[in-house]
Order: sequence, then C-alpha cells, then structure tokens
Amino acid sequence: MPSTVKNIAPRARALRKLRTWIAEGTLEKGLALPPDRELSARLGVGLGTVQRALRILIDEGVVRHDKGRTRVLVGSDQPAASNALEGMIVVAGFEQPFPHATQGWLDFISVGAVEATRAAGLHSLLLSPAALLSDEELRRVEIGRPKGVVFPEQLGGVSIDVIARLASAGLPVVVNGDGPQLTVYDRVVSDHEAGAYALTRWLIQERGCKRILQLAFAHGDYWMAARRDGYERAMREAGIEPLAPMEFVGVKPASATDDSEVWFKTGAAYITGLLYPWLTGSSRVDAVLAISDEYVPWVARAARTFGLQPGQDLLIAGYDNLWAEQAWQDFELAPPTVTIDRRNQIVGQELVNLLLDRAAGRIGPEPLRRVIAPELVVPSGAERANIIRFGRPLA
Repeated sequence: MPSTVKNIAPRARALRKLRTWIAEGTLEKGLALPPDRELSARLGVGLGTVQRALRILIDEGVVRHDKGRTRVLVGSDQPAASNALEGMIVVAGFEQPFPHATQGWLDFISVGAVEATRAAGLHSLLLSPAALLSDEELRRVEIGRPKGVVFPEQLGGVSIDVIARLASAGLPVVVNGDGPQLTVYDRVVSDHEAGAYALTRWLIQERGCKRILQLAFAHGDYWMAARRDGYERAMREAGIEPLAPMEFVGVKPASATDDSEVWFKTGAAYITGLLYPWLTGSSRVDAVLAISDEYVPWVARAARTFGLQPGQDLLIAGYDNLWAEQAWQDFELAPPTVTIDRRNQIVGQELVNLLLDRAAGRIGPEPLRRVIAPELVVPSGAERANIIRFGRPLA
C-alpha cells in the first residue's frame, strides 16, 4: 500500500509540515514568513496549495496579515484566535444518539466513541453527519482545530469529499468501514468474513446443515463480499459445495416510527417470491443466512407460507444481534437460530483509540486498519421470551 504521505492531499501535507516547523521553531513567532514561492519549493507543492494552506492558518489565528500581503507568524504577545474545539474529538454520529437498548444497533458505535473519549480525559462533540454537508459547519470544524474526527457509521451519508476535506485541513480522521475509497484513511472494520464463517460453521457442525443459502444484496458492498468469502470457506472446509447466493435489491427495514405493518407485508411478499425455488421441491435448503436480524422475520414468514416451521424445518441465521428490538416482531415472532454480534461498542472505542494513537504520533505514516472480531450468539429460550416489541401487542 502506498504511504499516507503520498496519498493524502498536497494541502494536508503542506499544513502538516508548516505546523511542524512552527512547533520546532523553524518558523519564528513574530517574524514574517518566507515568500510563498520559497515555501512552495521547500514544501514540494504548488504555489496555490501553499496559499490555501496559509489561508487555513490565518483563519485559525496562527498567521496574520501585516503591512499589506506580508504574512507574520503570531507571536506570544499576539495570541491566536480561540479554537473552540481544540482538544475535543468530533464524533460524526447519530443526531439523536442512543435511542436503542440492544447493542447491535449502529448507534452503539457512537456510544463506544464517546466512552473512549471520556476515558481518555477528553471531551467529545457529537455532531450529526448531516451538519457536515454544510460548508459553514465544515469551516467551523476546520478552524476549531479539534483533536480529530471519527465517523462511526461507515460514512453515515457523508460524502467521501467531506472526509477528504477534513483530512486536507490536517485533521486526523478515522472511519468505520472499508472499501477502495477509504484505504488512504485510518479505519476500524468489523470482521464480516469471520462472522459469516462462524455462522456457517455452527450450522454445519452443531445442527448438521448441508444446504445453506446465503442472502446477498446485489449492489455488492465490501462487507457483502467479505461475508461471501467466509461462507464459502466454511462450506468447503466441511466438504460441501457452496450454493450461489440469492441476490436481491434491498428493501428498507422499518423503524419504530414507520408504518411497520405495511413494510413487513411488502418485504415478506418480496422475500417469499424470491425464496420459492429454495423452500420447495427437491432443492429445498435447510438453512438461510439472512443479511441482518431485521430480515429474519421476513424469511420466517416465507417459510410458513410454504408449510415450514422456522427454527425446525428451516434454520434462519441472522446478523447484528438486534433481533430482540425491532418492529417486525409484532407480525412474525421468529428470533434467529443464531446471530452475530459485531461488538459495535468496541468498534466505537477503537475508532477513538486509533485517532489518539495517530494524534500522538504512536503509529507510522501508513494508514492503519484495525479489525474487530465478532461474537457468535445463540439466543437462549429466556431471551426469546423477553423480546422488546414496538407497536401493538401480539394477538
């Protein structure tokens, strides 16, 4: 992998070097800076890049104009502008955080990030990802000079350009996720390959399954490909030929405030049609790997439609360990036979730990990728009887 120094934007490299020179005293406080062209040559970047980097330092109050276009490094008798976010960690997480009780939901990544920030003796600012779509809000973060920014939600709807801009401003950035666009950034990744491998291996070894069907989104995200690798590895280790995945366009799961019954009926009808060839006739499968626990009740309803008992005639593996708290339980009470907990709280904590390591210079220049191992969860009978349900009670 190419080094971070070569991959990050030229402005970020220039800012990093200028700040190093300021900290080391190479650029003396109270004195005029070298001409822009000289800085351009010394930094190895274009003239426009130098000027944009200096503009950021001016906005921060580190550099000021003096006598026309002369730029002077602010001295001890000329205090820099107050940086409201200095020393804080910005968590670009949920706007209304922590609405769930079950830790399988993504908002617990933000919970973990806030916990790790507090444990480090620092303050955090939980900022809605939508706020970072505003140029004004982005400028506030850049000028505020926080210790860094973490993105708990695999981008959370934020454009990759936003992340690139913050990194170009010289801010440490750590993201939750993977994929080609993120390889130049420090990142924390859930081990989806290990998760799918653990599910498949458990179904084979503990329940004797031989025909296991994997549901998959057709758009092919990095995590879907990783899960495919884990499934195929477990099947082949057991001497079983993997089945082709059943790919489909995702149906948005309902939240507690949606018309859950409409969403359930729509999704169940869609999944039932797709599963018809797999749940009937001589090619019938004995287990299904659902994409998430949110899809398990749909698969269960499809099984019942074809006269199969979920959990007996058809085992359904979930993912995310959020089955006890989702709207579908009002219409199809079918917990997964087994599921995966991605340990979201640990993911959030590691996002902050990695950011602090980067900010303190404890790691090398290469972008670092830390992988969080998942946990296999087999819901007990007591847990199944204690499901948290939204909406109306079961009839």
